[in-house]
Amino acid sequence: PMHNQKLYPRSTLALMEAVTNGDITVLKGDGAITNGLAVYGVPFGAPMPIFPAAIGAVRRILLLHVLVWQQRGVYEAKLGGDTAKEVLEQYGANFDLIVTGDNHEAFTYQEQEGGPLLVNPGSMLRRTVDQEDFIPQCYLYYAATNAVIARPFPVEPGVHSRAHLVK
Repeated sequence: PMHNQKLYPRSTLALMEAVTNGDITVLKGDGAITNGLAVYGVPFGAPMPIFPAAIGAVRRILLLHVLVWQQRGVYEAKLGGDTAKEVLEQYGANFDLIVTGDNHEAFTYQEQEGGPLLVNPGSMLRRTVDQEDFIPQCYLYYAATNAVIARPFPVEPGVHSRAHLVK
């Protein structure tokens, strides 16, 4: 998910549409369906719209740019945001898959197999030294079973240095 709808052409969502040759289309409120998937995107800070019914859709997918935690501890409570369970309680009745983004920690959450699924893919980059051991990953989505499989990206070890922190 992205921060601003005007920046859509420069987003990973636009890249996803381009590399799938139209097999995936991200909906910006019009309710169109591609290959049985109705994909709706809500940029950061935007109010949650009322989505049109996706008649004929095999799966309804929500891309939501909000801060979501796997669990809420003291640190997470100070930063705000909802837990994955809370997001599924809010939107799970209307969507099969909810992909969130703002938290750089990767996790998935599903109450029961085949039920609504939340995926927070985490950061795709290792831009800071605190992510030196982090392995970015993508998720392969299987619409028939509403399940994902995480696949790590190849990363080069030892590219981060803590020398500047020691000084």
